[in-house]
Amino acid sequence: MIFSVIKRMRNVSGCTVRSKNYYLRYRFDAMPAPKLKALEVSCKDVAWQKAIDFRREFEAEKAGLLPPRSIREAEEKTVGSHVKDYLADLKARGRDGRKGKGAKQVRNRLQRMIRECGWTSLGKITSDSFTHWRAGLQSMSFRTKNHYLAEAKTFLNWMILQGRLAANPLISVSKVDQTVATRVRRALTDEELGRLFRHSPHYRRVPYLMSARTGLRYGELSELQWGDIVLDGERSHVLVRASISKNKKEARIPLISELERLLADFKPDGAKASDRVFADGVPRCVTLRKDLEAAGIPYVDESGRYADFHALRYTFNTWLQTNGVAPRMAQELMRHSDRRLTDKLYLDTSLLPLQESMRAIDGLGEWTQILTQISGETGQMASRVGEAGEEGEVPGSPLTVGSGRSLTQPDERLRWRDRRDSNPRPPA
Repeated sequence: MIFSVIKRMRNVSGCTVRSKNYYLRYRFDAMPAPKLKALEVSCKDVAWQKAIDFRREFEAEKAGLLPPRSIREAEEKTVGSHVKDYLADLKARGRDGRKGKGAKQVRNRLQRMIRECGWTSLGKITSDSFTHWRAGLQSMSFRTKNHYLAEAKTFLNWMILQGRLAANPLISVSKVDQTVATRVRRALTDEELGRLFRHSPHYRRVPYLMSARTGLRYGELSELQWGDIVLDGERSHVLVRASISKNKKEARIPLISELERLLADFKPDGAKASDRVFADGVPRCVTLRKDLEAAGIPYVDESGRYADFHALRYTFNTWLQTNGVAPRMAQELMRHSDRRLTDKLYLDTSLLPLQESMRAIDGLGEWTQILTQISGETGQMASRVGEAGEEGEVPGSPLTVGSGRSLTQPDERLRWRDRRDSNPRPPA
């Protein structure tokens, strides 16, 4: 073991210079090489006192009687200050999402948990405080609750890697079962979409209709630039760049003529290709809810289905398939990798024209003629039987089925039964 207080010797311009302050030179147990620690004092007695305190602290940490210094220093800081360091590290590593959108969401979620769970310090972060807070969120979907838990666990795991926390206090908290109850969305009808369009301000109409007629998501609309929109008649389309797409794949979505005219009027004079289409931002769900109320459209219908912003993507897929677009083409326009998402999850079956489709089928073809012949022949035979009487013969060729037996002639079994009834057996 090496443990001594020294002043460092340095070579400055060919001259040996002694440091003003003292350093602790130490090597404990199985340390591979000696280390130097700056004591930042010029008095030797004070330097020895600080060195002894350091040794006592080192041995207490090794024995488990004292947490490491980095953890003790972290406990003295607020949780909010750790969140700032966490976000700065995410930005430095390029993990802050598309142009800071992801970092903003992380910050908002962590700050909300700090505020509502009472996490004023690291010691207040407990599994009980989180589960109690989560249980009181009746209006939040189960999926969003799991997102909050994942956000908190990721942040606390980062704290452990940074040496600021010994263990994750939320490690025992499990996710809620998303299959029990999830937010069910519905598609807006054409009539409801028209009412929403009429009762919304001009700058909010375009993103609403853009999502309902192209299927673009909220984040994709937020990052859309004028260079991504091509207004050229039948070749008009919107380019979804790979950098803003959810699946990181480029796609081109055709534009209908109404949306093309609306975008042409919405585009400001002198707009650059790099300018965002919705410079004022895409309306949040809270704003959409107010516009729905103004239009007399329920945000939650009697079946408990929501008409939030993502429901406009449901509206797009339902609109495609109710207007005769093939499911395979609808899958491409929706940019789904699995057709089951297009045919089941994002399709509002309550708006499918089932009644009209059944009524549009042209009869039964040749079976209609057969049924007409059967009903006609049966009517003629019945009238002829009435004219001839019970024992008379019906002239002409009777209608036969299968074996050629006449439908108007009595069965042999019926004749045998008649003979048996007319000649009963004598009693024994």
